[in-house]
Amino acid sequence: MAERHSVLRSLHGAAADLALLRSGTAEPDAQRGAILRATNAVEGTLRRLLRDEESAPLDLRLRALAPDELPAPEMVAGLRQQGRLTIEFAAALHELWGVRRRLTSGLPPAPADAQLLLRVADRLQEEALAPTAPMTRPEPTDWTQMQPLPSAGGMGPEDRGRRWSLPPWWIPAVVGALVLLLLGGWWFGSRRDNDLEAGVEHFRSGQLAEAVPYFRRYAQTNPDDATPRLYLARIHRRARRYREAAEELQQAQRAAPSDPALHRELGFLFLDTGRPAPAVARFRTSIQLEPAATDGWVGLVRALRAAGQPAAAEQVLMRAPAEVRALLGDQLPMTPQMAPQPQTAPPYTVP
Repeated sequence: MAERHSVLRSLHGAAADLALLRSGTAEPDAQRGAILRATNAVEGTLRRLLRDEESAPLDLRLRALAPDELPAPEMVAGLRQQGRLTIEFAAALHELWGVRRRLTSGLPPAPADAQLLLRVADRLQEEALAPTAPMTRPEPTDWTQMQPLPSAGGMGPEDRGRRWSLPPWWIPAVVGALVLLLLGGWWFGSRRDNDLEAGVEHFRSGQLAEAVPYFRRYAQTNPDDATPRLYLARIHRRARRYREAAEELQQAQRAAPSDPALHRELGFLFLDTGRPAPAVARFRTSIQLEPAATDGWVGLVRALRAAGQPAAAEQVLMRAPAEVRALLGDQLPMTPQMAPQPQTAPPYTVP
């Protein structure tokens, strides 16, 4: 029972936020912060459940700690595939992720948001403390279908028309023209920012194909920003389009050679193409640049074990952040699934 309680460490850490929401007395800003923190705690607990699910594939369990490698919808899908979540609970979780996206964008909480979170938290605590026998395995469901995000917005034609409805005198006309130029620059800049934000939200929602045009449009107008290229590389890699992923990373590297997320993605690309040795180097670099990012530590442990260096992997765990040690420290020793397999080098060069 103590081990099952440890799964709830993240959720228990949000006890004060949950109590505040139950009281119903929080101001909107305080309520928004409490919902976001508690929702992140729910996700952390679910990731621990997947990490500890012995029937799940080992690679899936290791990826449970890396949000960029296993977004929340895929993590929920993994638990569903193991029979750990009912379809109703999974639907509530997807609704909760939608609430998080909305609140993260700066919108105020809706009256039902707190109640949804509290229901999910109560249900999650019951499931985490329930006997280890899995639930009845549900039929496969299309879990990737989320509520559509609003399209990248801007000023409509009717708004622009109203801006031009100025008196015919030349001074107001000149002033109006200058105002329109300023607003036009703001609108195009806002549109570009919305493209990136919408792409990221689609990506995190598991809607990878829908995210691509947003990232491509933003990349065209912001060639010095490595972010859209990085996300495009992740999308290509997950679709096993390794050549396209490498090309995106080459362009991203020219824009931001010291970006730790870029080095992590290169490490995962090397892993997926059967080259753990260069993956180790990339993950070590990412950790030097951003020691607090758990993805880099998880990737380094995976790469060392795939390279047949379990002792080195354990040494890394000894100095990894506490969260990584808690979740990976009891990982089984080297197994046949983790042993390096003969691979044919891909016919392209990864930076």
